[in-house]
Amino acid sequence: MAWFDNITRARALETSEVPRIFALVNDEGYDNQCGHGGPESPDGAEEFCKAAQACEQRLVEARRRHFEETPLGGRGGAADYDADLTGVAAAELEALFEYWAPAKERDLLTKDVPAVCFSCAVDALYFGEATTARFFGRLGAFAGVAAELGMENMRADLKSAAPDARARVRPLVDALRATTSDRALVAWLKPRIPCACLAALCAPGRCLNCMKPCEKPKKCGRCKDVTYCDRDCQAADWNRHRYECRPCPKEEAAAPE
Repeated sequence: MAWFDNITRARALETSEVPRIFALVNDEGYDNQCGHGGPESPDGAEEFCKAAQACEQRLVEARRRHFEETPLGGRGGAADYDADLTGVAAAELEALFEYWAPAKERDLLTKDVPAVCFSCAVDALYFGEATTARFFGRLGAFAGVAAELGMENMRADLKSAAPDARARVRPLVDALRATTSDRALVAWLKPRIPCACLAALCAPGRCLNCMKPCEKPKKCGRCKDVTYCDRDCQAADWNRHRYECRPCPKEEAAAPE
């Protein structure tokens, strides 16, 4: 939990007093001493911690402005990105670019940052801070693509309709679309950490939509990797799950029977 403590200034909260976002699971499998794949001492650690705090506040302001302009959460803000990144996701993405574009901040996005962010996201979920967890998950995806493509190339590809450009930024686009709720974030984050600290939340027999144990779990007919209570829960989750279901369906495909 060291990374999350550093970034949140080690809030002195007793484990028993912290509200859990996933009260259905009694911390099964979670290890508060686990680093969840985060490196022990990467370069620029302290500076990145400070920058991450400031960046999260930028995203909070971006979300507030977005919902003031579009009260129903519809299209608005930075809508000239990938056509699927509408609404608050596009507003957050624009805030990420604005914050990390200056050279001083951009230099902090090292190769270790995605692992640091995913580690922080796991601990934030445990502490019931879902918004912070989502921020770190998305920042990790953003940093990973930025390290591979470069900031300006990534921004250009996100605004391009060319198939090759869209393919290059697909990991980031999928991350923004697949982390729209707390339980969706868990499903997206689990394969990106080397530990089993989120395993109980994605265990066979637990519905990926409502997070409750299923008496007769039904697997997704396409990927065979996730389970649901019934067809209603599967249909309710399809708009999110289709972006991580492999083999990946076409965007216009309907929910599987």
